[in-house]
Amino acid sequence: MAAGKGINESPIPADFINRMNVRYGEAECNNLCAGLMADPSVSVQLNPIKHSDRFTQDAVVPWYPNGRLLAARPAFTLDPLYHAGAYYSQESSSMFLAYALQSLDMPDADDLRALDLCAAPGGKSLLLAHFLRQRGVVICNEVNKQRNSVLIENLTKSGCHNYAVASASAEAWGQMPGYFDVVLVDAPCSGEGMFRKDMQARTEWSLANVEMCASRQREILEKVLPAIKPGGYLIYSTCTFAPQENEDIVQFLIDDYQMEPIDLQPPAEWQIDEVGTDHLLGYRFWPHRTPGEGLFMTVLRAPQSGQMFHRIKPKPLFQLADKRTLPIIRSFVEVAEAVMDGRGVYHASPLSLDELNHWAHFVYFTAPGCVLGEVKRTDFIPDAALALVSEFQLHVDRIPLSQEEALSYLRGESLELPEGQGWALVTHEGLGLGWVKRMGQRSNNYYPKEWRIRMR
Repeated sequence: MAAGKGINESPIPADFINRMNVRYGEAECNNLCAGLMADPSVSVQLNPIKHSDRFTQDAVVPWYPNGRLLAARPAFTLDPLYHAGAYYSQESSSMFLAYALQSLDMPDADDLRALDLCAAPGGKSLLLAHFLRQRGVVICNEVNKQRNSVLIENLTKSGCHNYAVASASAEAWGQMPGYFDVVLVDAPCSGEGMFRKDMQARTEWSLANVEMCASRQREILEKVLPAIKPGGYLIYSTCTFAPQENEDIVQFLIDDYQMEPIDLQPPAEWQIDEVGTDHLLGYRFWPHRTPGEGLFMTVLRAPQSGQMFHRIKPKPLFQLADKRTLPIIRSFVEVAEAVMDGRGVYHASPLSLDELNHWAHFVYFTAPGCVLGEVKRTDFIPDAALALVSEFQLHVDRIPLSQEEALSYLRGESLELPEGQGWALVTHEGLGLGWVKRMGQRSNNYYPKEWRIRMR
């Protein structure tokens, strides 16, 4: 059933239609509304570090080689490869971030730092992490506790290990001036671009809400802008068509902060609407012209002069694994070092100990890197996250599971496995799913309860 049809239909707001009529004309407005009444598009980003054959034959998203456009929405929940992180369901317009990143004049360095300020559920964070692979780290920030947990889960299943997750305000990040090469602000907005995908976006929309969102966006940007390095980049995006939240925001950044818009020059055949003049550039995705939902994105460069980052005395919240503990961890997984947080949990963090302890003055890390596990006396207890990082060398048995066995495992059910002792990694089509612990002929399923699937 199309998103805008059925007994629970919420009409497209009249004030929205009137505004679009005035701004773009009746014909274009009618085309847009027809697009917003159609079925939502379905797309996925394939994981470049977890190779599989799933969806590789589907149509490619024009602006992202690892994006795929699907003819229909499958039951992702019943695909073990989805849980193994082989791909991630994301609407295709948002994948334009990958093209934007490739267009930037970035330093030739391996210590780049990016901040995704409003990161949950994590699709754009994944694009940033893949872009910075072997080149740097993305800090993924989300203030909402529940959404932060979802963000961690999605990043964990991706198998990336060049990320950390935090929960802090824009103001807190702004207290570290000149630190980030790239700051992404996928701003909370009025959600007009999601009208065909989310009926709640229609019911909550109003002209007053547009103005409130625009005010909030300016406030967020003003607080986080100091965190950008001189000459670094701000990527600003929304899922709305409202000029107050898009063009007006870009003009505000140019006028008040001397930001320089970057011309990304997307090919004309992509049918992306280039917004602006010589002094204002942005890119708008219309659901009736391009695959995906409504999106606006702009890239701006910060002035070359400005404050640079200065360290202060570290706060000793994190510490390195000591000479007794590190060999226990290394007997299970090959890591150069491991960072212990205040709860006694060890992480493979892409950030240095100094960075983590410096940032602890301002932000709360919910995941300072890939979780390795805990050490109990002389035993290492692996975390679920470690099973999903394909690029770490693990000193454990691997047990391949069929499709049916993998779904049973993901539901938390017991499995009949080969006899053995200790921890083993269960896999499906070569990709790790999670841990079991064998005790002779018996085994325990350690797949996290909060991740288990209930669909049959």
